[in-house]
Amino acid sequence: MWLSSPLTETGPAIGRGTTVYAVPDGAIFGNAVPTRIVHVRLRELAVLYPNLSFSWNSRRVPSFGGLAGFARRLARHKANGPHLVADQVVGESRIELAVAWGDGPAVTRGYVNQLGCTGSHIDGLLEGLAGTEERGRAALVAVTTPVASFLGRDKRVFDDQTINLAVRRVVEKARTECPSPIA
Repeated sequence: MWLSSPLTETGPAIGRGTTVYAVPDGAIFGNAVPTRIVHVRLRELAVLYPNLSFSWNSRRVPSFGGLAGFARRLARHKANGPHLVADQVVGESRIELAVAWGDGPAVTRGYVNQLGCTGSHIDGLLEGLAGTEERGRAALVAVTTPVASFLGRDKRVFDDQTINLAVRRVVEKARTECPSPIA
């Protein structure tokens, strides 16, 4: 059952927005609520939608300022170190990427229509970053596209060579516009 009660009007709005409360169904989860999985997913959504507010167990889930802030956090970015940020519409698709270098472990993550996955978009990101320092690099790419082609049923591998080329070009353009030299 999707709703435990019908929607009710509570009066005039104070401010803007919609609040959604979700309670795990005890018939499905029993007493074992998958808190880690839910928290990780809410953190991903908070990063992908930094203008929305997400809370878990009455605590706000940080957005880190979107992809750029999250990349800096993952990289343990130094304030004066190089980083790349781009947000561009290519055809009907939006490509947002953030790359930061720091003292953290190398991390590469990709999202297509808010689903975490590997594939063509990450390949394009890495091709565009070829020749840059890999150590301490946090590279994130998020693609929103009206038609997403995945390999297999689980949607873990995105397969679109047009997006691969578009992401690579966005990275290369960002590298030429970067004020700090990136080796």
